Amino acid sequence: MQRCRTFHLGRVAGARRALTVGEGDGRFLMALLAAAPEAHVTVVDASARMLQLARGRLDRLAPESAARVEFVHAELGDVELSAGDFDLIATCFFLDCFEGPDLARVVERLARAARPDALWLVSDFHQPAGGWRALRARAWLALLYGFFGATTGLATGRLEVPAPAIGVQGFALESAHEFRGGLLRTELWRRPESASS
Repeated sequence: MQRCRTFHLGRVAGARRALTVGEGDGRFLMALLAAAPEAHVTVVDASARMLQLARGRLDRLAPESAARVEFVHAELGDVELSAGDFDLIATCFFLDCFEGPDLARVVERLARAARPDALWLVSDFHQPAGGWRALRARAWLALLYGFFGATTGLATGRLEVPAPAIGVQGFALESAHEFRGGLLRTELWRRPESASS
């Protein structure tokens, strides 16, 4: 999963204001701070435990970067995000927790916080279109969604592709790569300045 999350980080070196949602234990944050040495990063996560792990990892491995990071313990819907504030959005295994109108609302909220020329890194579980990879992924996804539904109360019971909702917000897909036989997918999106004018 970490290879999937970090695959496109070579393209974000110029980021100045980054937002990462659903960070987890801080491994992606550490890689992002190294890849974008001038970026100030806002980390939003609903799990106090995950934020504690991320903060601890930062304090141990890169205390000199602590001033560049703001940790926010909240659901995304409860966070005040200024319009056009971020030139990089990262959602790592976050959008696959939503479907239908909820997914559209989350994507719209994040897009509103993005600058006109922003990049968006999306890493999620993925359902291949056909063949043995599709059968394998379907089995794994049923197991994963069942597990997370039972242990975390995740209401989403199926995987919905976020690409249409992201495209509606003026972002264009620049690059995509799959891992684990297509079960994991990472994408790099960009919203050209002209898309918001």
